[in-house]
Amino acid sequence: MVSKSSYYKNVKVHLDQNHLLGERIQSLLDNVIERLPNEEQFQIKGIMGFSLREQALDFWNHMKNLVPIVPDFIPADRDGNCTYSIAKTIENSFFLITIIVNDLDERSDDYIKGLITHEISEMSYAWITVKKELPRLEKLKPRAQEVMLTRILKHDYPIGSKEHQEHEDSVNQEAVRLGFENEIKELENL
Repeated sequence: MVSKSSYYKNVKVHLDQNHLLGERIQSLLDNVIERLPNEEQFQIKGIMGFSLREQALDFWNHMKNLVPIVPDFIPADRDGNCTYSIAKTIENSFFLITIIVNDLDERSDDYIKGLITHEISEMSYAWITVKKELPRLEKLKPRAQEVMLTRILKHDYPIGSKEHQEHEDSVNQEAVRLGFENEIKELENL
């Protein structure tokens, strides 16, 4: 299992713990972290931000010139996102998870853990897939690598498309592999 202290050494969490929801989310996040297997992708540096929808929209509006894809948090049913850059080494890889807290006080603990796990699994799935495809990717030029990664990971397709659903299913399968089947079922049942 992943050491909570080593995980938090690499991952900075932005969460307002001055209210009950913040305390609850921190406890659920700790539970998820403690259950993750000790695998190399969980050493990647990252940031997890738990915020109100309006704060997330403002943050990503400022980030749009720095990252190639900006998540759309305007739809009310969009409550999480993982943006990542997976490189050949852990040192050059990073991720940024955004979770919207507006409606989480009404959700079950398993739903919240499922949401957190889904977003962590997004990065884990990409890491494992890229590592497996690295010999083929290294032979390609940068633009061809980008095209191939999009095709393999199916992460740039529009929501509602067959490819996007295949991507979401792969991420959920990764969450199940990591040991979070019940939480993913709870997340998907809403």
